[in-house]
Amino acid sequence: MNAVAPSVDPLDALVEAIPKLHARGMAPATSGNFSIRDGDTMWITASGQPKDRVTRAGFCHLSISDGLPEADDTGLKPSAETALHLAVYRRVPSAGCVLHVHADRAVLASMLACTSDAVELKGWELLKALAGVTDPSASVLVPVFGNDQDIAALASRVGASLEALDRSYAFLIRAHGMTVWGADLDAALRHLEALDAMFGYALALRGWRT
Repeated sequence: MNAVAPSVDPLDALVEAIPKLHARGMAPATSGNFSIRDGDTMWITASGQPKDRVTRAGFCHLSISDGLPEADDTGLKPSAETALHLAVYRRVPSAGCVLHVHADRAVLASMLACTSDAVELKGWELLKALAGVTDPSASVLVPVFGNDQDIAALASRVGASLEALDRSYAFLIRAHGMTVWGADLDAALRHLEALDAMFGYALALRGWRT
């Protein structure tokens, strides 16, 4: 009889994934923030955590409905961009994991939309890596928002934009980075990798080097 491999706790899996993203240059220094849904709550990286050595102890446990700490609050300060994660979980019920990265291609791609509010991806075979996309001729819009230190106001705009889209996978903050999500960690990482590659294609077509 084959032994059944023990299931990996989603938070432990996220803890293991973050240093790998750091090593790929997607979360340099203490930048980036990461969360995983746990029912009606989420675990999110605390503010100022070095992403090359994250542990479970470096996460805050918050209610998704009101953003308040759960009973097992560690006393750490949640990421300054917690409201952006909450906006995704509240507006995209299927989202189970949210990754905010400062990947080079995402930052540069956000500058492609200096005169518009979205980057359109269409015709790339890799679009089929995104959940629910079966036809590479489909148009996928990645909203772009101006960088804003008023995170509550930015989160409000993000939420309204996601409400208006039939499907969504990510958004960009101009000259800042990308927030991407999926039904679970694996899906979020797949979306991140696919979008990062397609942003690279779009940049290359314009003669930008990454």
